[in-house]
Amino acid sequence: MRNLADVLRRNRRLVVLFGLMVLLPVAALTIVVVRAIRSERGSVEYEKTRRQQQIAHLVEADLTNWLFSAGADSGRATALVRYTIEGERVVFPEL
Repeated sequence: MRNLADVLRRNRRLVVLFGLMVLLPVAALTIVVVRAIRSERGSVEYEKTRRQQQIAHLVEADLTNWLFSAGADSGRATALVRYTIEGERVVFPEL
């Protein structure tokens, strides 16, 4: 054991190289894992936003069809078509 301590003291370059051989792959693997996690979170948020937009378009189409199928009260229907979709809410103008 004393001999090993003496060898390590004399060969600092060998110790540094061994340390780099261990630390560099670990650092590279950590970076890859962190990027994969961030990418997955980004794709989940994108899918969630896309689904919300699809739902908003479907609601908009259904409301437009429903309002214009009323026929007789087309003035009010035209006014109600000016609604907006804010997040998950449908906001109608005040009449």
